[in-house]
Amino acid sequence: MMRAMLLNLDSRLWAEACSTAIYFRNRLPKSFLDGITPFEALYQCKPEIGHLRTFGASCYVHIPKEKRPSGSKLHPRAELAIFVGYTTTPTIYKIQTTNKHIHTVPAKECYFTTAEEPSINNDSQLIPPVTLDMEITTSTSNSTKQETSPNFEISLPPPPENVQNYIPIDQEPQRPEARPLPTRFSTRNRHQTRPFWEATTLSDPPEESILASALLVTEDYEPRTYKQATTCSDSAKWLQAMKEELDILKEQDVWTVVPTPQNRNIVGCRWVYKIQWNAMGNIIRHKARLIA
Repeated sequence: MMRAMLLNLDSRLWAEACSTAIYFRNRLPKSFLDGITPFEALYQCKPEIGHLRTFGASCYVHIPKEKRPSGSKLHPRAELAIFVGYTTTPTIYKIQTTNKHIHTVPAKECYFTTAEEPSINNDSQLIPPVTLDMEITTSTSNSTKQETSPNFEISLPPPPENVQNYIPIDQEPQRPEARPLPTRFSTRNRHQTRPFWEATTLSDPPEESILASALLVTEDYEPRTYKQATTCSDSAKWLQAMKEELDILKEQDVWTVVPTPQNRNIVGCRWVYKIQWNAMGNIIRHKARLIA
């Protein structure tokens, strides 16, 4: 029995095959026990056989959630294994995974694949054979033997009633000739484009618009550097904003003055200037921030 069970399997599963063979024999009726099984003779009850499986059968074992890798929402939730035996509890099986490790898992977490039925690839096998009743007569003489060939009768369908409504195969129906569509002309008024040397020249803007544009650019100017903030027309406001920023940093003990270390990169800082507006479009304050 063990040799047949280990066919096409790893021979190192001989211990599991031996245990499974003994498990089967203890549940088979014996003649020396008056037709009862050894299990029934020992435990005084008939054994359960609904959980028996084929040794070496393929099955899929459920992977618990705690054993799955993180972010495995789309990963497989079962792994392929083979059935290699039973335990003392009928609801627990012994399986071997693809990494050759043997585990004990609950029977409800094992899904056994059923054997596929043989499929018929040749469509001709689906057509029942046709038998022809042929009568062959053979006349034998002393000199020659003559065989009469079978006679087949082929029945043709009756001709149609209105033959005139049918068109012969070798003749095609006449198609109407395609007539050319009439040419349509646009009725819109076309304007001729003028050459570039006759294009209209733009007049120079008035001096008032130039002055207004210059005031718009220079008014409410936000400097980008410390030099621009100290040399612009609002330098007093920016200096006051920088003084307020430094006072706040000193109150919060943001830094501690220490000697410059040797062979170290010193992180610099710079000023960022912004103008704060209200909902009416008026300037509320000038802000300056010291950032690294």
